[in-house]
Amino acid sequence: MIILAGTIIADDYDLAQFFPGVDNVIGRELTIVLTAVEFDRAAAETYVVENLLPSDASRSDQVVAQSTNRRGPSPDLRTRIEERMATDIENDAITVEALRGMKQEALAARYDTKRYTAVQARKNVLGKTPSR
Repeated sequence: MIILAGTIIADDYDLAQFFPGVDNVIGRELTIVLTAVEFDRAAAETYVVENLLPSDASRSDQVVAQSTNRRGPSPDLRTRIEERMATDIENDAITVEALRGMKQEALAARYDTKRYTAVQARKNVLGKTPSR
């Protein structure tokens, strides 16, 4: 989750349209919450510092929240992908052999996830599923 918060200091983008009944948004607080976002942290920090912060911002204004440095997909995501794969096999939407032979890119696209997550989920599902 990414949370962006700040005070509006200029209205160059007609932000008043997002504040019904308010003519002047300067001085108002704005918070934006983004969930389920994957991004390149270094690129995001660079973009914020170069494009979103005022040129006279102090170093404390430029501090970006530190991540917990957890890598890889959440265990819940892989579990959900495994459940979808198992359901597809049970409903004959895909055979075990087809799942086993599917290329990593196609597997990731079918289950709308990253290749690593899809491959690990497939490995777990195939380890639990008898061949058909």
